[in-house]
Amino acid sequence: DIETLNYNGLQTPFLITCKVTTQVKHFISHDLTELGVIKLWFNFFDYLFSNLKGKVNVIFVHNLGKFDGLFLQKFITKCFDVGNIEITMDDAKRIILIQVYHDDRKFLFLDSLRLFPVSLDNLCEVFGVEGKRSKYNLDWNKPSILSNKVELQSLISYAKQDSLSLYNALKAAQSIYIDKYRVDICSVVSLPSLAMKIF
Repeated sequence: DIETLNYNGLQTPFLITCKVTTQVKHFISHDLTELGVIKLWFNFFDYLFSNLKGKVNVIFVHNLGKFDGLFLQKFITKCFDVGNIEITMDDAKRIILIQVYHDDRKFLFLDSLRLFPVSLDNLCEVFGVEGKRSKYNLDWNKPSILSNKVELQSLISYAKQDSLSLYNALKAAQSIYIDKYRVDICSVVSLPSLAMKIF
């Protein structure tokens, strides 16, 4: 999950959360300059590369095709050699998947919204897991949040819950589709491709 601030008229990422190990991890930058944001992304990628050990590692992002994917694409291309990146888009120029090759391993970013085209809350409801515990506060989009420890902690908790909810919903979905159809949702990129694989 990526959270942004309206900084100098631009949405600037400053908080990234993910569920990779037994915990939900967050990365934050109080430096909203381009260099500060790039360091944030390097820390995030370093964590992924250190904790995901498979030859192929799948990372789901809910809304890779639009908001989150635009930032991911921008900073992947700043952090890695272009020869180690493959980005697949649809006809509407929405990201379908991003592949990053690193140390003989592949990191595959997929869009859970393309696979299950519902809101995160609805996805959690469908698969019977806890969703959001609170609503997004519009004041969280202002740079002043960085100096408000209470509100900042509220946003971090909100973002961590988003990552945990998505992880739990997708784990439940994966279990159902493997048990019932012998299809791993990590092997498809969209609802139509999931339906075709089941067929």
